[in-house]
Amino acid sequence: MRAVAAADRLRQRLASTSWDAVLVGLVLIRALIPLAVLANAPGKLPLLPSYTYAPLGGDAFGFYEAVSNIFTAVHAVLGGWIGLASLALMTCSLVAALILWRGGVRWLAVLLPTFGLCLIVGVIVHDMAPPGAGVVGWPLIWALVVSPLSIFHVSLTPDRAFPPGLGVTLFANTATLVATALIGFRATERRSVGLVAAALYATWPLWVALVAGHQAWQNGQWIDETGLSVSSEPVSTALVAVSVAILLHHRFDLTLATVA
Repeated sequence: MRAVAAADRLRQRLASTSWDAVLVGLVLIRALIPLAVLANAPGKLPLLPSYTYAPLGGDAFGFYEAVSNIFTAVHAVLGGWIGLASLALMTCSLVAALILWRGGVRWLAVLLPTFGLCLIVGVIVHDMAPPGAGVVGWPLIWALVVSPLSIFHVSLTPDRAFPPGLGVTLFANTATLVATALIGFRATERRSVGLVAAALYATWPLWVALVAGHQAWQNGQWIDETGLSVSSEPVSTALVAVSVAILLHHRFDLTLATVA
């Protein structure tokens, strides 16, 4: 019996190690596709459309304008008593969350600081000038990652905003890939299903050309998916995929539901 149990544990360990190794490989593939295209610009790689570097394109102009407007609103709104009130609100929320977490009410401990942060962000969004794109979620994340420029009084330009934005979208694609693998595994209890699903997502930009041809990219779908357009699609997709993966967790409870 001990020998059977030991063999079982060894099989599970090997399966877990193989799972991790394949996932790492797929993450590298998904990230290397846009990076290779960017390094080759201006030019064209096999099975992919031609690409010429441009820090902004399409809706990214409106998102970039929103980032600039967010910075202006933050300086105007949080510079006075509202900033002090926001600091007090977040401090109280975090202290209350810590007490609730230790008391076992973990779903509310997760929700409370999030609610406080949303109130502060709501005030900022209310006072910001309307941007060209009617979206604030992705510009808020983009503004957060480029905030060191504002802190160190470095002027914001499209070329300076592009690398952090691309970094976030590549991270979002990675999160989507891992979440896709977990969704397949948790829904079927078969690791192979999760890895096949993740492999399809990792190589999706290539499959589009094989299945639908280059005309499928006429609306900018390809650069949106890869993250080269620094738009909201990779981030919104990642949020949905991660939420579904959490909902399928075998130890699902009210706290995980709140996180999802």
